[in-house]
Amino acid sequence: MNRVIFCEEIVEPPTESLAIRGLCIYLNAFGRKSEILLETQKIHRDLYFKWTKHTGLWDFIEEIVYPEYEIRGLRISCQKVKSPYIKTDRMKINRRKFVGSLGLSLALPNLECFAGAKQNIKRFAAVYVPNGINMHHWTPNNYGDLIDIPNILSPMQDHLDHTQIISGLTHDKARANGDGAGDHARACSTFLTGTQAHKHESKIRSGKSVDQYLADKYNGTTRFDSLQFSGSKARIIGKCDSGYSCAYQYNLSWKSASQPMASMHDPKDIFNRLFNVEKLEQKKKLQKKSILDFVLEESRELSNKIPASDKAKLDEYMYSIREVEKELDRRDEFNLSNNFEFNFDIENKADKFRLIYDLIHLAFLTDTTRVITFLTAHDGYNGPYKDIGVSEGHHSLSHHQKDPEKLAALAKIDLFNVRLFSEFVDKMKKDNLLQNTNIIYGAGISDGNRHNHDELPCMLIGGNNKGKHFRVEKEKPMCDLFVSLLHKHNIDSLHFGDSEGELNVV
Repeated sequence: MNRVIFCEEIVEPPTESLAIRGLCIYLNAFGRKSEILLETQKIHRDLYFKWTKHTGLWDFIEEIVYPEYEIRGLRISCQKVKSPYIKTDRMKINRRKFVGSLGLSLALPNLECFAGAKQNIKRFAAVYVPNGINMHHWTPNNYGDLIDIPNILSPMQDHLDHTQIISGLTHDKARANGDGAGDHARACSTFLTGTQAHKHESKIRSGKSVDQYLADKYNGTTRFDSLQFSGSKARIIGKCDSGYSCAYQYNLSWKSASQPMASMHDPKDIFNRLFNVEKLEQKKKLQKKSILDFVLEESRELSNKIPASDKAKLDEYMYSIREVEKELDRRDEFNLSNNFEFNFDIENKADKFRLIYDLIHLAFLTDTTRVITFLTAHDGYNGPYKDIGVSEGHHSLSHHQKDPEKLAALAKIDLFNVRLFSEFVDKMKKDNLLQNTNIIYGAGISDGNRHNHDELPCMLIGGNNKGKHFRVEKEKPMCDLFVSLLHKHNIDSLHFGDSEGELNVV
């Protein structure tokens, strides 16, 4: 057994506890059984005893000893270093080994005590909205600084310092190019691939999507290389839009030209998968406890094994999970969760979208993945938005023929989608995740009435954006934007889809 002695010279109590806590975590997590002693003068013994109890350190410390005892062991005195205490960044903890040592079922946030926690972890997300956008209420009137933003973008007012609007981008490969009708299928399949979809019911061929290039980049660094979410159940087989396979219309993410990445659409399933709670579900039903209750029961040690600076972060994280779980349980109680698949049209979309956005936020917060796509609904989706008083189908409204009432209804839907997205951005910002995350929000069609694939709506959030509105030259490929984003993630790609090079505004 090793013996580690912390000398009294550390600091007068109540001092910073990270030194002792950090070393104890390190020793325990890696199976190095050690006897931890605190050495102090007799006159300070009671003071130090109260301090260790207050900070939770007494669970680590076997005894307080006096210098005259001449106990042999590794003596640590902070007088030997410049700072008044040993900083925990000198002894980072391996995240996987630490979690494994506690036997946790639940994913943990990226706490400061974990090795690499302070590194600039880069993330990517793409959010897609169907059927185009009412561009009159989307496009800012001025270029340069985002000052007077239009109505649809108004929920982003508090996030303008992280927002870029890019006008004029084109997806040429989403056009017919001799293949006839099928703009909705092509809009989805081309959005992140930049390639022309092969028009066939079963012989699918698209292209590898930008998110999957990033997934390959971060392969093995997180539990999931990438995650794909959708607002409704995906259809993979069969014929959908004008002879195109349903795979095109219901998927944003493509592992290869012939392999779409299936999306999860039920928040309950997403929750269970993200947080390893499948095995706890039965116990939960039998004992009528929260999953979080079981997790807390099996990880009582955790609170005493992390620095004080991480405790608040962990508490907030647990609260967030509890809120998501409570909402899912409430929906179970009213038998709504089973209807996600079949009755999406009559769902409270706001609640469902918030849940999915919350789960995206938690997935990033826990570093469960660094790459996520969210197809809010497949292109051509014709469900109503009864939450906001829109009873006519979305696709039908998109063929507005410049009817003012239909355009107004479309603007309400667009505002609804941006408002929910803004709430997600706010949570990312509060957890300091936004700076190193690139989020694309947009559509593969601009004016749903014309089914055009130029002048596409594109909002870029996060990174080093400075609150700007840019206009690019006519027919500028959207794939140029993807090349620029790949470069930001240190992927040296000079060509992607129909790209012509980098987009200098990013």
